[in-house]
Amino acid sequence: MAIPRLFFLFYYIGFALFPFVSSETFQNSEQEILLAFKSDLFDPSNNLQDWKRPENATTFSELVHCHWTGVHCDANGYVAKLLLSNMNLSGNVSDQIQSFPSLQALDLSNNAFESSLPKSLSNLTSLKVIDVSVNSFFGTFPYGLGMATGLTHVNASSNNFSGFLPEDLGNATTLEVLDFRGGTEGDW
Repeated sequence: MAIPRLFFLFYYIGFALFPFVSSETFQNSEQEILLAFKSDLFDPSNNLQDWKRPENATTFSELVHCHWTGVHCDANGYVAKLLLSNMNLSGNVSDQIQSFPSLQALDLSNNAFESSLPKSLSNLTSLKVIDVSVNSFFGTFPYGLGMATGLTHVNASSNNFSGFLPEDLGNATTLEVLDFRGGTEGDW
């Protein structure tokens, strides 16, 4: 009888402590993910120059990334918004973007991107707003954003997307704005 009780005691203690350990580790992980995301970008105007480890730091302070240009965190310190419009950014939007489960807004509008968007955008199920307008994104627009049940705004206007509009966007019942005007080919 003592062994099962001891097992359950450690089991419940483990679950009680897990959120605290997990939270700090995940926030540090999000900082690393932001740096990996930045490494795929070309930033000629140095708008993201503050996206770096603090000098002489061996580890990140817990919420340093929440003060970086264009990064907005929720009350728990998780990345909730990436607002990177009008920064003359180019390069590739990394698959790392899918590693932000709390991301609600992604704004990459009015930049100089000339690449495709990663299919991993469909993993952002908390997304409410995505604006990638006024770039030169090409290829097909990623399928799967319809799984983001709170999605309200999709602006992909003034790009070079081709193919069909993703059918699953019809599943986004809260969608208020869907803009694919200008610069597209195919049956948009």
